[in-house]
Amino acid sequence: MAAIGLFRCQMTVSLIIGELLMIHATVVAIMVLALGVTARPLPAFAANGDLVQQTNFAQACGSGIGVGIAFDGKNLWYSCYASSPDLYKADPITGAVLASYTVAGGLGALAWDGNRKKIWAGWARGTGSDGDVRLIDPATGTGAVVFNASPAAFDELDDGLAYDAQDDSLLISPDTSTSIYHYTTTGGSLGSFPWSGSGCYNSGVAIGGQLLFEGSDGCNHVWVVQRSNHAAAFDFATGAGGVRDEDLECDSVTFSPKTVMWSMEAYEPRRAIAFEIPPGSCGTGGGVDSDGDGLLDEWETNGVTIDPDGAGPIPPQFIDLPKMGADKNKPDIFLQIDWMADATHNQKLSAAALKTVVDAFANSPYTSPTGSVGINLHVDEGSTSIMNYATNTTWGR
Repeated sequence: MAAIGLFRCQMTVSLIIGELLMIHATVVAIMVLALGVTARPLPAFAANGDLVQQTNFAQACGSGIGVGIAFDGKNLWYSCYASSPDLYKADPITGAVLASYTVAGGLGALAWDGNRKKIWAGWARGTGSDGDVRLIDPATGTGAVVFNASPAAFDELDDGLAYDAQDDSLLISPDTSTSIYHYTTTGGSLGSFPWSGSGCYNSGVAIGGQLLFEGSDGCNHVWVVQRSNHAAAFDFATGAGGVRDEDLECDSVTFSPKTVMWSMEAYEPRRAIAFEIPPGSCGTGGGVDSDGDGLLDEWETNGVTIDPDGAGPIPPQFIDLPKMGADKNKPDIFLQIDWMADATHNQKLSAAALKTVVDAFANSPYTSPTGSVGINLHVDEGSTSIMNYATNTTWGR
């Protein structure tokens, strides 16, 4: 059975069954089955950087300047430079303000922490010192300084901040900077690296997967690099409606199945735009993966839209991981098996043999970061093979 895979783990699983029967298969973290059971048609997707939404907020910043934006999975949060209030919670579609707080009398870039369910905030002429990085409780609007990013504090405004859930770290890009600074969430320096753009300066940064998005205030352009080595991946123009790209924030929820990047305008009128980015490329809250299996929690809870061949002819497709049995609290491995057969031979494995292997993974002593024990192995050996042994549901239903 044909399948199109994305996010392939570079690993081969060898299973010995019966009389030294060896099967070599590649672990596929996310697969689109050609029979169409787990994939469904989607609306047309636009190009990277195309405008999806402009949200005009109901309240302006007192200073007339504000660069920070964050998305908590439901609401947008925006900040104000040298102002009181300096933090607002708003509806992402209507722009209606739902709450406002004074945290420091001035906040810079913001980032939603999907692990802690709190907001990281940079500096912007509020109380304290340039370089202060705060962690704010969204329920109360209160927050304290966690550390001072002194090497990055050469400007009075931080207009770029991103939380990376994969290693619990922060990426900081102050105003007028051509470098991005990397810190642990306790303030330990992890070094810095040059941004990938040209002209203007780096502004917002955002991450929620294997790509790092780097904005450019005044140049209306976003450069995208690989998280692992900062090698260039692609870039695209933005600037819809004249909005400058200051702080950036991923949103894979509001316009699902599309994934968008929110970009905050620095000056009044107070507004933000959401522009399209590759589906599934940037998870909300830094890309939380609680059980460490390489599948983001939001994918395992809500499914994920992927584009198997990028700019190729195959359209983006929705993968219903929950329906396939994925569990965000227990590691999942999705394995597709093909076999050889002719008029006299058929090497297809029996359901009993596959169940033996599935049970072995389930009973393994491996303990995940969530504390769960064992691994969920999902074996696709064709439409008649069993997907869920508890219910005997097959891949072809």
